[in-house]
Amino acid sequence: MKKILFLLLATLFLDSFAAAQELPVAPFLPAQEKTAPANAPITVQYPTENMTVSRGAKAIFIFGRINLPGPVTLDINGQDVSVHESGTFLGFIPV
Repeated sequence: MKKILFLLLATLFLDSFAAAQELPVAPFLPAQEKTAPANAPITVQYPTENMTVSRGAKAIFIFGRINLPGPVTLDINGQDVSVHESGTFLGFIPV
């Protein structure tokens, strides 16, 4: 009985381990072709220019960098977006 229980648990463990190895991997995303000038006050990395939003999307991520000295605040369409000390920002704003 103990051998059967051991084999059953070992089979379940190995099966779950093997399934974890088969998960799809996200493809490599190439760098953007257009780069903003080094002195641009705000650089948006995502979404890209002329990007379309999926039908039914209620909100979208936006991230980039603010190249201004000192502490900076940012709001997009009236919604506050937090800005890190390094000038990078990440927001989830309604469409």
